[in-house]
Amino acid sequence: MIVKTRSANIKSAIKYADKDRRAEEDFSLCRGVNCSDFATIALEQMQEIKRVYGKEGGRECKHYVLSFAPGEIDKENAIEYAEKFAERCFGDRFQAFVGLHTQSESGVLHAHIVVNSVSHLDGYKIQLHKQDLERFKDINDELAREYGLQVIDRSPEAVEERGRAQMYSMEAYQLNQKAENAKKGNKISYTFDCFQQVKACLNKNPRSFVEFADFMREKGWQTQLRGKNITFQSVKNPKHKVRANTLAKKYNFDTVSTAGILFCCYEENWKDYLREPKQRQRTKQIEKVQTKTQNASLASGLDTLRRLSQQKHNQQPKANRMKPKLNRKDRERERDDYFGL
Repeated sequence: MIVKTRSANIKSAIKYADKDRRAEEDFSLCRGVNCSDFATIALEQMQEIKRVYGKEGGRECKHYVLSFAPGEIDKENAIEYAEKFAERCFGDRFQAFVGLHTQSESGVLHAHIVVNSVSHLDGYKIQLHKQDLERFKDINDELAREYGLQVIDRSPEAVEERGRAQMYSMEAYQLNQKAENAKKGNKISYTFDCFQQVKACLNKNPRSFVEFADFMREKGWQTQLRGKNITFQSVKNPKHKVRANTLAKKYNFDTVSTAGILFCCYEENWKDYLREPKQRQRTKQIEKVQTKTQNASLASGLDTLRRLSQQKHNQQPKANRMKPKLNRKDRERERDDYFGL
C-alpha cells in the first residue's frame, strides 16, 4: 500500500526515515536513488542541489510510505522492493532516500521514501498530479507481481465489496479509521454517514440531479447545488453540513465530488464543475495578489502627484538661505561697492 504523508522539512523527514537504521546499526536498511545510501550525505547532496538552483524555499520534499502485509516479505527483499519502486517512480529526474522500518508497534514492515522537491537535472520543482499517483499504483502492482506479493484489487467490484476506495493518503486513511471505529462504537460521524448515503443513492442510478436529491432526502439529507459545489444538510440536525468536494477529498473518492455526482446524474454541464488543479489555483491567487499590489502602488503614486500639484509653487525660499556667508572685510567691500564709496 502506498500512502503519501507530510513532513515539516527534508531534514526531519530523512532523519525519521533513517530511524531504525540508527537503532539497529544496520546500514542495509537504507538506500539512495541518485544520492548516497548514508542519510547525512544524502541530505547534504539534496540541500546542495537546492542551493545550486536557488530553490531553498517552499516545499522541501515529498514523503511517501510503502507498507507490506504482515509476513509476506522479509526485510532484505523489502528494502530492495522499495528502492526499485523509488527508482521507477522518481529516478529519472529526482533524488530519493529510502529507509526501511522494521520495529513498528504493529510489526508491519514499511519503507519511508523521501523525494527531493528540486530536480538534480534541470532545477525544476516536482509537480505531481492525480495521473502520477495512478502511475505509482501501476508500478507498485508490477513490482508486487515480480516479487510474488498480493496485488490490491482496484476494480469497482472490489471497492464495493470493501465498502470504500483504497486509501492513498495518510489523512484520508486516518479519517476513515476514525469513522470505522466510530461505527463499531455506534458513533458514526455525520460526514461518514453522508458519504455512505451519497454512494448508496448514486448506486440507484438517478436519471437527474433532482431525482438524486429526492433519494438523498429519503436518506435524511437535504441536497442543494450552490455555486460550484453541492451542499448536504442533515434533516435531523441542520448544523451538520458538508460539501460534495469535501467528501471526495476526505475519502479519496472522486465519484462523490460535485462533477462526479452531476456526471452520474446525466447532467450535461457536469464539466463546468470540475475542480482546477492546485497549481492553477495557486497561479490565479498569485496573479490576483500581484494585480492588487500593482493597483495599490499606482494609486499611491497618483496620490503623491496630486498632493504635489496642490502645493503652492509661488513660495520663495528664504532670502538668506542660499546666500554665502561673508567675512567682515567682504561685507565692508560689498557695502562700499553698493553705495559707491
